[in-house]
Amino acid sequence: MDEQLEAYSEKVKEFIRRNDNFTVLYHLDCDGIVSAVLLKKVIEKFGRRVEHLRAANYEDFDKLDVFSMSDSVIVCDMEIKPEDLDAFSGKNLCVIDHHRLVGVEKEGWVLYVNPKLWGDSRYTPCSLLEYEMFGSLLPDLDWLAAVGLISDSGGKENSGFVKSVASKYNIKLKEDEFLFQNDLGKAADMINSMVTVYRRKGAATAVKLLSKIKSIDELLQNREFAETYEKLMKESERLSKKFEKEKSTIGAVEFFENSRSDKAYSSTLITALSHSREHYGRVIVFLTDIDDDKIRVNVRANGVNISIPEILEKIFKIIPGEGGGHDRAAGATINYSDRERFKREFSRIANETLTRSS
Repeated sequence: MDEQLEAYSEKVKEFIRRNDNFTVLYHLDCDGIVSAVLLKKVIEKFGRRVEHLRAANYEDFDKLDVFSMSDSVIVCDMEIKPEDLDAFSGKNLCVIDHHRLVGVEKEGWVLYVNPKLWGDSRYTPCSLLEYEMFGSLLPDLDWLAAVGLISDSGGKENSGFVKSVASKYNIKLKEDEFLFQNDLGKAADMINSMVTVYRRKGAATAVKLLSKIKSIDELLQNREFAETYEKLMKESERLSKKFEKEKSTIGAVEFFENSRSDKAYSSTLITALSHSREHYGRVIVFLTDIDDDKIRVNVRANGVNISIPEILEKIFKIIPGEGGGHDRAAGATINYSDRERFKREFSRIANETLTRSS
């Protein structure tokens, strides 16, 4: 283990030893769910208790009821900004993340863990980060860490780990760039299907099931996961056809106005499209009405040299909005009234950025 990674691992272990009755907040996706399960098992290895497991999204921090959280909180797979910290005032807080450094690391009362702190520029999804820190406590859950990292497009930069797991469990890999077209990727889709179809309730169900499942084969054969996945596949096929028919293209950017009734499927569909041969190398933007006032923006950009958060930051100096994520996968919320202006500014900045980098 890298010396600095080991040092942070010991800090988190000491945080767990020193506290009890934890609230674990995890991102509402497969990487977040897997991270929560791995962390729960680590906490229990130390004889400590997880009191609450809660799925969350970036827009939730200003709505959190701190009185309903226990005194010790660990946040997994979520980019927390300094302005979000008021929600955790008076708590013992640890954040395990892999997104950008945005200032929380400077807060002395927060135990903040992120590979970028020790100069590791490798793309390390939270599932893999936790396994690298606590793998000696979870020797038989390498397959689950691989599922989580693959779900977050981490297979390309962590191919050595994925290939070793595949070899260990006799999983046949194909030649796709992100090592997703295999049973590990299918398992990731099955977990994400729970979130897509049932949202937070589905995430809670997935955490509960994964906490008991002992192998990749057991996951793939689980009835609840399989039935939900089948439902997702049917809806995704319908929406893929709708996307191809209704998308608008400006340079390298493809926009899709997703209906409010289909908003639950936005993240899953856009991720699948971004990995497809037809749309690889494009920037895909989904705009989905949340309500009469707000629009949820999902962006994916596989195969291009671009940083979506940097583009969003530039836009939010012109129009109001908030968001975050990875260079190639991010989300945001904007006002409904700014829809057309957002599209103009996003396509302008994205296409200019791609032109300069080509």
